[in-house]
Amino acid sequence: MDFPRTLLLTAWRQDARYAGAEAIRRILGQLPRDRIRWSSLEQMKTEGELDLPACATFELRRPHWRLAKSTFGYLWTHELQTKRLADRIADWASDFDPELIWVLPELAAIPTATHLAGITGIPLHATLYDVLESAREICIPALYYSRYMRNVKCLFGMLSSLDTVSPELLGHVRATYGFADDRPAMAMPPSVPESWIHSRSSARREISGKSRRIGFCGAFRTTPAQWISFLDTLSELPYDFEIVAFASSDSVHGVGLPGNVTLALQPYEPSEHDVIRRFIRMDVDACYLGLWKD
Repeated sequence: MDFPRTLLLTAWRQDARYAGAEAIRRILGQLPRDRIRWSSLEQMKTEGELDLPACATFELRRPHWRLAKSTFGYLWTHELQTKRLADRIADWASDFDPELIWVLPELAAIPTATHLAGITGIPLHATLYDVLESAREICIPALYYSRYMRNVKCLFGMLSSLDTVSPELLGHVRATYGFADDRPAMAMPPSVPESWIHSRSSARREISGKSRRIGFCGAFRTTPAQWISFLDTLSELPYDFEIVAFASSDSVHGVGLPGNVTLALQPYEPSEHDVIRRFIRMDVDACYLGLWKD
């Protein structure tokens, strides 16, 4: 059986970093390019430099910068435009005659995918690598959150199938987002072998002295208040901390650091293996995982 003609939709651009785009590009590298079209809601910055299937951008119109992070700004950017965007994407893909819509459900891609599935009547599949509630702590205004979660549940109620990065996340989706138990779903196996993590050099230094190094990779999943609380805890300990962070600078909370804490932002690495090897070479003592909490 041929791979279904697939219309992929992402909120972020096809050449993005730090948002799952590397993983999706690697997956696409194993699939027949002529059976895929990739639509995004953000303009590419390196067009022509990557080996990608046919791509198109359906860029969101942004409000005035003073309104961008307000409830109205999110309603305008991530909801009110999405029906029009879905119509345009459906027109672009009509000659391709897609058999499946594949969405990475984030922000405006969530209602856009819902409209797109409604317009075309095509089965809808999602790949989920994060708890969607985390958006309330990262970017979404409190007054918009209930509408955002309504959109999430509407999308997951329409899904024909789903894949996630862990069985625990799949269980959370079943229990929370209205994804029916009888619909096909799978948890992807880990992409990082344990041997990568346990391959430290025998010459590694003992954890001693006053210096401690903390590794971090990804996007902060905490509110500024929780990040400040974590830093305050570090400030009370009798050590000097260096936080080695593979993260975009605009994802770091803009708060002052205690005198015994420094933040060392690292250059971009294209793979998990590269990040892990860097952590090992830098003698990272522990890793930080930012998680929101009620």
